[in-house]
Amino acid sequence: MKRIVLIIVLFLFTMSIISEEMRLIDENNIYGGRTFESLLDYNEQVGSGISRIVRYFDSEDNAIIIEATVTNEFTARTGMIKQINHIRNDMVERYEKHFSEQFEAQHDFNKMIEETNHTGEIIRKAWYHNDILLDYSRSIDDRFEFNNLQYLEEEYFLGYEPNERGDVIILSAKYFRIRLVIRFGTELINLSDSDFRNMRSLSASFGFQSMEHLYRKKVRIFSGNSSYWFYVQTELEPFVLGQKATIRYYPIGLNKEMYLIGIGFYDI
Repeated sequence: MKRIVLIIVLFLFTMSIISEEMRLIDENNIYGGRTFESLLDYNEQVGSGISRIVRYFDSEDNAIIIEATVTNEFTARTGMIKQINHIRNDMVERYEKHFSEQFEAQHDFNKMIEETNHTGEIIRKAWYHNDILLDYSRSIDDRFEFNNLQYLEEEYFLGYEPNERGDVIILSAKYFRIRLVIRFGTELINLSDSDFRNMRSLSASFGFQSMEHLYRKKVRIFSGNSSYWFYVQTELEPFVLGQKATIRYYPIGLNKEMYLIGIGFYDI
């Protein structure tokens, strides 16, 4: 995600470089002003990761929208295909980022919008599939990343071998805090001793305080053609109603089965 953030700075820098190369493509756009296009040459593309920039002005010649299409190489590294800066009073009020189908297949979203305050600091992030809101966050410290669970399983259990002497528990520092689009089942089941052991393993491995007192039940969740156990925090049990939602969870592998320790969810 760091490379995606970097394009904001590179994008603004590039605009100053190519300001003399803008071509008028619309004399009267939907904002009442003109629209200009800039096509970057090879050296500019290599330096910025951007191939094309379109700038929309209003009737008073204020920049309203600046849209950047990135190079194939940049898309291959980051998954992003386009960034749109929405401008008000010469300040970017939100960044709108669009992602490729390949990125979507792994991460379950294809658009992200970052809103800023009057100082330009990002204060809200929202993830979408097309125009459907999947989840949002107002915390800059939110580290829960979208990852498709089938992809996650492949990463978790790569090289897995059963242990004849006991259970195999798998944890990952890389894939630790996850968001996922799912559909809930409707039947809540009591947690077993094995489920509580999973939570103790996670707490011990990552230095958490004991989590066991927060949970009593689990529910089956459905993602793609697969289903998994999701541990539901007790206070959230009444809100598990078979709906579609984006869950936030800590994953843990036990004998090549994934278990999801739920932190919360957002109904879709």
